[in-house]
Amino acid sequence: MNTDWYVQRVPPVDFFDGMIPVSRYLSSPTNTTLNKPWDLEHAIEQAKERLGWVEGAMKALDHVSSSVRWGWEGDFRHEPYVGALPWSGASHHYLVVKQDNNGSCYLVSQGFAVPMESELTGMDVAKVSAAEIA
Repeated sequence: MNTDWYVQRVPPVDFFDGMIPVSRYLSSPTNTTLNKPWDLEHAIEQAKERLGWVEGAMKALDHVSSSVRWGWEGDFRHEPYVGALPWSGASHHYLVVKQDNNGSCYLVSQGFAVPMESELTGMDVAKVSAAEIA
């Protein structure tokens, strides 16, 4: 997928209900019972896609940090979380990273900026093209 990434700096949050740790997102790519060879092939492809998406999200965050200087220092308070929003008949994922140093939070999504409530419309948003992090 050659879609732009959006990185948003959001206020510190401590509420991650409805999201799953990135390790769980990467470890359970399918709900299919592996009864046939193509079931395993499908599970492997899903795992590769998920790993590629997480790697892309972290590259986008690193890129924005070095170019915009939002203060991302690369330290985690806890592992990142993955959430999803239903949008136009599909589910679109986003990654939430909380920095250990000062609790700053970053939200990374691909193909769209996550809509925020009206009081957050002044939130910092940076767009990163796929070519910039390739």
